[in-house]
This record gives sequence, C-alpha cells and structure tokens, in this order.
Amino acid sequence: MSDTQTEPKKADFAANLATPDQPERGPFYHDGAAYYARNASGEWIAYNERNFRLHLREAGYINKAADDLGISEVDAVVLQTQRDHKLDYVGTVAGIHAGYYEWGNTRALITRTPRLIKPAPGTWDTIHDWLEVLLVDKADPFEQMNPFIGWLRHAVCSLYGNTPNGGAALVLAGQVDGGKTQLKEFIRRLFGGDESQPFKYMTGRDNFNAQLTAAPLWVIDDAMSNTSTIQRAEIGAEIKQMTAAARLSFRGMGKTAVSLACFRRLVFCVNLEADKILVLPPLAADINDKMLMLKVFARIPDWPMPVQNIDEQREFWRVIKSEMPAFIHWLLHEVTPAPNWAGRFGVRHVNHPAEHLHHPEIVALLHSVSTEKRMFQNIKRVFTFGETAGD
Repeated sequence: MSDTQTEPKKADFAANLATPDQPERGPFYHDGAAYYARNASGEWIAYNERNFRLHLREAGYINKAADDLGISEVDAVVLQTQRDHKLDYVGTVAGIHAGYYEWGNTRALITRTPRLIKPAPGTWDTIHDWLEVLLVDKADPFEQMNPFIGWLRHAVCSLYGNTPNGGAALVLAGQVDGGKTQLKEFIRRLFGGDESQPFKYMTGRDNFNAQLTAAPLWVIDDAMSNTSTIQRAEIGAEIKQMTAAARLSFRGMGKTAVSLACFRRLVFCVNLEADKILVLPPLAADINDKMLMLKVFARIPDWPMPVQNIDEQREFWRVIKSEMPAFIHWLLHEVTPAPNWAGRFGVRHVNHPAEHLHHPEIVALLHSVSTEKRMFQNIKRVFTFGETAGD
C-alpha cells in the first residue's frame, strides 16, 4: 500500500481498556448520520445517536455532568466524535482489513475484514491436475502455467498481506464449454467469493461504481462483446488505470467520490471467435504488459474428475474446495518464485517482449478483427472490383 495506515485515534475518555464484562471503550467514529463502535468480533457497528449514547453508558461512561466540565462524559465523547472523528467513507473494501485508514484526503472506516480461506499445509493434487488440463497442451509450445501461477501468487500475497494493489488483467479465452468459466469460478473462490461486473462503468455507461469496492474480482464476459472501437479504447484506458493506480476513485449515487486503496483483479472470459473477441481492447504498446492472455483448452473429458451431471459437479467442487487451503499455503509460503514473477503487475517475461504474455492464437484473432485490418480488406475489395480479398 502506497499510503501508510493511520492508527485510530482514541477518544479522550477511552483510555481504559475493555474488560470481559464491558464493551470496548473507543475509538468511535461519525459519518454525519451514524456513529460507529467496534463489537466483540472486530466489526464496526452503526448506531443512531440515541443508541450510541446507550452504548457509551454500557461501556462505563458517566452520563451525569461533571462540575469541572459542565457536561457529562457521554456528551463529551459524542461531541468529540462529531468534531474529530468525521469519516468520508464507511463500508467494506476488497483486500482491506477492518479499521480506520487515511488515503490522501479520504478518511475511511472499513467495517469488516474480508473472509478469506485459512491457509494450511497439505496436498492439492486435484487442483494441480485440473490446472494442467486447462492450461497445458503438449502440442502447444506456449508456456501458460508459469505466468498464471505468478499472476495468482501476486494476487494472493496482496490479499492475505493487507497490501491491496492492482495487477495485470487476465484473459481466459477458449471454446464454448471449455472450462474458462470454471477457472474464473476457482479464482473467485480463492479471492473470497465476491465478484462484480464493471463493463458499464468502464465504458462510460454508468457514472457510479461504488458496488465495485467490495468485490476483489471484476469480470467481463463476451456477452458484452458488441463494442465499438471507442468503447474498446475506453476499456483499454480503464485497464491501464486500474492496474497501475495506487488508489481508485469510487462514487455511489448521491455521494461524493472518494479515493480508496482496494484490491482488484479484472478477468475476461471470452470465446475464441471473431465476434466475441471484440470485448478485448486493441493491443497497444502501453497496454501489452498490463494483460495476461491465456488459452483454456476444451478437454472436459480429461478432467481429473467426471463433471457430466449435477452430482459429479458438486463432488468436483467439494474436492477442489477441500484442497484450496493447501494450495493457498503453497502460494504464500512454499512455491519458489520464478524470475519472471516480478514487476509492478506480478508477472513479466525476463528478456522477452510483453507480447510473450499473450497466447499467439488470441493475438492473431485480435489482429484479424482490428479496425486497420478491416479497413485494409475493404480497400482491397474496392481496387479488386469486389473480389474476395486475401490477406
């Protein structure tokens, strides 16, 4: 995190620590409408003023005016909270633990720590075999497993380290029912379970993006692929922003925009078809190193477990879920980092151009539907009197 977390400032009357039979005594915060105090589980609870006063009395603050102050301890804490502990944002943020933070001019209270899978040593053979089926083909020389694990490790270390950052956008492209949606689902579960769809915001169709703050996984699929060149360029610009910026601006309806540090990863799930691939932005020099484009191979019959019916699918996910603690533990503590697991976005190819992060079949399909390619083909058709043009 580029900004240092600011430790919560305790209220003047909250010097005493909590006891087993007494609620925690401060600090407290106020957002202009509600007051916030931490409960026994570490989450921050909202109170109206009447209930907040009851909470203070329960915590041991005196509600009778003192001779030297003219007001009671309860009144003093209420006034001090209003004056000194005013908040700009209250809520959950992906990858951020519960507590008070200052990011630039934004004072934020994160009310709940993300619920992540607890790492534990163990084996994850089924996950290993499944990922190899999805990402490795002996007839395809393009290396995919190494950059995928590097991308995933960069993300998991950020999530579990309370150090939110951006990372390269991940493209999962393949045939229909080829496993890309299941791989996205696997990533979603590793990240804690929440996902959001940012397409409308990234293409300027929606000015409000507050719903994205709590979702570590942002997903765009090819159902949204009817995009213009302008919209594709807008997506590319947003990818550059979300991968590189230390903080992002979020705005809810009727709210002032706030700048928050948050964890986020963007995943595209697309079919390898000309009319579907257009959901991806045009490839350009300033975006190449901010995207990892992988081909998912359609070999469901080769999966390590059968998934032909509902019961088999449930059993498959039960086994995958049971191995996730060991897989996360391996990513955090046991895997030997490769030289190319470096850079600002988690993965790069040492001594190779950024294009080596992109499967050549995806790149070729993108170039075949590019505006320049279509314009060239139209010009050739004109000068060949309508004959079918080649390359």
